[in-house]
Amino acid sequence: MTKSEIVMLLIALIIYQAYATVLVMKSEHFDDTQKLRQVIFIWLIPFVGAILVRIALNAAEREPKPADRTPEAQKPDADHDGRP
Repeated sequence: MTKSEIVMLLIALIIYQAYATVLVMKSEHFDDTQKLRQVIFIWLIPFVGAILVRIALNAAEREPKPADRTPEAQKPDADHDGRP
């Protein structure tokens, strides 16, 4: 592997690490403490840390929000016309 290939690989790694960091910081699924821990994990364990955090973030985004778990509670009652 040539020196230029190693440099390109390192640049790609840093870009991916930065991308994962931005996604974590923009996420609404974690509190600030959890975000900080995930960012530290991303940078302490290059590439693998970013991949694992991305997997966790994808899983968190797929989980329905508490309001989504009870769709009947959000739908207006068809039999109820709004009068007491």
